Amino acid sequence: MELSKRLGLIEKRAERIIDNFQLKLAEMEQMVQRSFLPQELKEIYMKNVIDRLERIAEKG
Repeated sequence: MELSKRLGLIEKRAERIIDNFQLKLAEMEQMVQRSFLPQELKEIYMKNVIDRLERIAEKG
């Protein structure tokens, strides 16, 4: 959790924040699917969201 260390967050707090983002992922995906973006951009957008979440959640 490199980001949490850089920000001075306690690791448990950072884990709760990440867990909260993961719980909201389905809601985000629904919002993106309802948007007026072309399907190709919807897929790219969600891939970026997931990639960023994974990078934030990386340990070490």
